[in-house]
Amino acid sequence: MNIPGRDTNQINHFKLTFFVQFFLASQGFKFLAQFPPFSSAYVGDSFSYNCKTSDAKANISLWKKSQGLGTKFTEVKPLLNKVVYKDGIITLLHIMLQDNGQYQCRAVSQSGQRITQPLMLGYLMVSNRKLILFL
Repeated sequence: MNIPGRDTNQINHFKLTFFVQFFLASQGFKFLAQFPPFSSAYVGDSFSYNCKTSDAKANISLWKKSQGLGTKFTEVKPLLNKVVYKDGIITLLHIMLQDNGQYQCRAVSQSGQRITQPLMLGYLMVSNRKLILFL
């Protein structure tokens, strides 16, 4: 159907954009993986969180809640030689005891929809390497 004064390419682009947004909305914006309730790592190791979503262009972030009552989640921002964001995977490098805590992915889709990992997941326990004693 041609509408006088309208570019057919613009109309087709609008139809395609609408279809893609409708399709993504009908599939539900979600995380593709779920954190285990507890994970452990040794001091000096690296640990990765899979924060990939059903929207490959979503803006993702990792948040941490330290131990203690009344603490709030704070964003774990990319930091050279410490925190790496790449293709939906967020890696903590050179883990220290201070990295103990509960972690949570948050994401915002292209359409502005927000999602957050469940609060009961993502606790990371960091410990020193085990000592083996020979008696």
